[in-house]
Amino acid sequence: MRTTLDLSDELISEVKILAAREGRKLNAMVADLLIRGMRAAQSCAPAPRLRRPVKLKRGGPLNIQAIERAIADATSGSWHGHPAHGE
Repeated sequence: MRTTLDLSDELISEVKILAAREGRKLNAMVADLLIRGMRAAQSCAPAPRLRRPVKLKRGGPLNIQAIERAIADATSGSWHGHPAHGE
């Protein structure tokens, strides 16, 4: 995919020097550096905090899909509170 980025002259010069030292093309070097940066950012990112305890819907089987759905609902904010009284 082609895209246009606005990079400072200093930054692009450093990347060009690094690519030349490693005998690589500029676009391959930029892609590699982006991948490394994304991986580093993901490994440093804190896990999302749940706002409330995860509650599973009653009556259904307890399986991984039900657990994952409950966690997804809790993290997306679509969980609307405690079950009604009498449930």
